[in-house]
Amino acid sequence: MPAKKEKRVKSLFKAFTFRIIATLATVLTFFIFTGNPNLSVGFGAVDFVSKIAIYYAHERAWLVLDEKNMIIQWAKGPSFGY
Repeated sequence: MPAKKEKRVKSLFKAFTFRIIATLATVLTFFIFTGNPNLSVGFGAVDFVSKIAIYYAHERAWLVLDEKNMIIQWAKGPSFGY
């Protein structure tokens, strides 16, 4: 069980650091198009929270699929009994 806890923390840390960089890019892009710093930061905050949750769920789903060897099974294609 401790190994799984470590993976969750690593996934969360990766998601957090990536979102900081991506959110800065989003805020800057939004500011270039709107010229409104308050609106840009507000949009960046919503973007940060929603996408970090989505990324974390995505990471965890891949780990679950990998543990069950479902990724390998999918990559091999359908088995027709031969």
